Amino acid sequence: DMFEQDGGESGALVAMLSGYALAFFVMLSVAFAWGIDHCSVSPNQRAEVIWLHLEFLTSTLERNTSLRCHHATWRAYVSGFVSLLVSCTPMWVREVDVELLKRLSNGLRQLNEDELALRLLEIGGICVMGAAAETIVKFEHML
Repeated sequence: DMFEQDGGESGALVAMLSGYALAFFVMLSVAFAWGIDHCSVSPNQRAEVIWLHLEFLTSTLERNTSLRCHHATWRAYVSGFVSLLVSCTPMWVREVDVELLKRLSNGLRQLNEDELALRLLEIGGICVMGAAAETIVKFEHML
């Protein structure tokens, strides 16, 4: 049955869809609370909250920590959230510390999200151009 959650492919599909749904929910909640422009919330306050969440994502990826959710849910949440962040609110990414962006990009590459890792670095600004170039070179060698 396609809607079974007890395992197998259908369980992984439900878990993955749950991760994407959670990412959309978080981004919509934040967008409604703050707006997507620079005027709604103090840039320092927004940068701190985004930094805290991205630091959580990054440190969890780096330590390969097991969370109390299906691996597909976690993976879909991370890629979905970062993808929405990059696509919908690139100015928020530019407010994040460069080293954190580099670390998160590395974590995304570990999830085989090479293109998303590169997009994150591309919009990160001039300070992350070196890391973006390294990613491009590594990506080219993999092809």
